[in-house]
Amino acid sequence: MAPMVPQNTLRATSNTWLQKAALETHLISSGTTMEGMVIFSMTFRTSMKNNYRLEKLKKFELGPNESREAIYSLMLQPTLSGDFIQALNSLSDLEPHMTSDYYYVAHKLIANKGKKIIFKGELYKAERNDLLSFLDDAVTSGDLRELLITPVQPHPNRKIIYISEDAIYLYAAG
Repeated sequence: MAPMVPQNTLRATSNTWLQKAALETHLISSGTTMEGMVIFSMTFRTSMKNNYRLEKLKKFELGPNESREAIYSLMLQPTLSGDFIQALNSLSDLEPHMTSDYYYVAHKLIANKGKKIIFKGELYKAERNDLLSFLDDAVTSGDLRELLITPVQPHPNRKIIYISEDAIYLYAAG
C-alpha cells in the first residue's frame, strides 16, 4: 500500500508540476475550484518577437530625418485603400517595374491596437541590384517573407510592391 500523503502536499505538488509544465511548454494555465475539484484550462502563449531582420540584404540605415513609422505608413496606405494595379507571378516579372536606383524595403509585420496599426518590422534602404539579388536568394532558400518595397525618390509613376508568400502585387503610390 502506498504511503498516505497529506492532501495539501499533493495539491501543492500538482500545482507546482502543472505550473512548471505550463511554463516549459509556453502555456498559461488558470484554475477554477468547483466542489473540491480543480479544473484547469490551458491556452497557448504567443511571443510577439520576430527575428527576421533582412540580414542577407546589403542595406543602408535610414537617415536622421527619415521616420520608420512615417515611411511605412506611406507604403502601407495604398495596399489598404485598394489602389491595385497588377499581380505578378515571379521576380523576373517584377524587374521591369523596378526603375529606381534605391528602394525602401520593409518587413510587413504589424500589430493592431484598436484601430491603430503599429509597425513592428524592420525598414531599410537598399540598392536595386542588391535588393533583386536578396529577393532571388530568399525565393531560392524558401525564406521570403511579406515585404513592402517602394522607391526612395518619389516620382509620378511610383509603385508600391507588396510581396506575399503567394504572389507579387503592384499598387499605385498616389
